[in-house]
Amino acid sequence: MHLLTTTSMFISLPNDCWYQVLGPPIHELIVRGLPIAPSKPLNNSSSNMEPEAGPSTILNGKKRRSPTDIQLVRARIFYAKPSRAPDGKIRAGLPRFHVLNDLRHDHRSENAARHALKYIFPSEYGLHNVFTSPLDRLNPAFAFKDYTDRNDEIVAHGKMKTPKRLKQAMPLSSKLLALHCQTSYKRLCDTACPSKVLNNKADLSDASVILDIMSEISQ
Repeated sequence: MHLLTTTSMFISLPNDCWYQVLGPPIHELIVRGLPIAPSKPLNNSSSNMEPEAGPSTILNGKKRRSPTDIQLVRARIFYAKPSRAPDGKIRAGLPRFHVLNDLRHDHRSENAARHALKYIFPSEYGLHNVFTSPLDRLNPAFAFKDYTDRNDEIVAHGKMKTPKRLKQAMPLSSKLLALHCQTSYKRLCDTACPSKVLNNKADLSDASVILDIMSEISQ
């Protein structure tokens, strides 16, 4: 009973990976703040929200980080929970609350295209961004913010004029929204990655069958 309730158990798969059958999911443990060593240590500073030092440039009076200083948060990209439909199946395509999905109902308007640009080029609108905004040094594993939802920040800034250099990107933003609404991500997934799960009763003790099922359902 102790093993079933307080520990994590894994089984070996044919591709030299391990599949977790018991215990809290690893991605939840990471999100809750277990210590994770960043790929590049953050510089020590007396302030918890100071930008890290490194190769940078000065743009509009602000110190701008170089691309090599920006870290991709692997826990959000590779270990996040999948988006699921009401029937429990994994939803193909972008997450439900992604900005492109939020703008589906009004994707033909200029306001929608302008709103999407605020997510793509936040620094041009003076919004929080990875290039010039301070980092959260209290949580080095997630020093960069999660920008999935910027609605509150955009509302707090009030009306923002479209920067001159971005006006030529408005048609591209409109086209992006239109193509997103026309795309069937489920069909693309079925074509590029057809299901390998057997329809008939399979021997679940076979590790190769478990690998096929978990690669499609749990990832």
